[in-house]
Amino acid sequence: MDDITGAAGVSRRSLFRHFDSRDALVAAALELPPELAGFNRRRREIRQELTTVMARTAWRRAGGRTRCPTIVADAMALTISTFTIQSLLADYDIGVDRAVEFVATVVNAAINNQLRHEQQPARRHR
Repeated sequence: MDDITGAAGVSRRSLFRHFDSRDALVAAALELPPELAGFNRRRREIRQELTTVMARTAWRRAGGRTRCPTIVADAMALTISTFTIQSLLADYDIGVDRAVEFVATVVNAAINNQLRHEQQPARRHR
């Protein structure tokens, strides 16, 4: 949205005066009927749900006993983002195998860090 407002020379507020949502803007830009904007919104919702399930599964398999920490879910979302993967592959010329290794390393680091916090005994206040 920032790129669009910058290129158009308008503020975000002005942009959203003309379009009710980002989905409506995408639909207009692609010359799609407005009702198809809902499909893009639903696609994002499904992606968020899938990312949450993947993060929870990774957390549990690593031995997490508490609710999956937000930082683990965020690490999962960041690393599987199409923008991240595209950047690694195209902008940095990193091969698929190395990109997969990067994703696993980042998610594992987030999980292991949170597991250390989970396993620390609670401090007693005096």
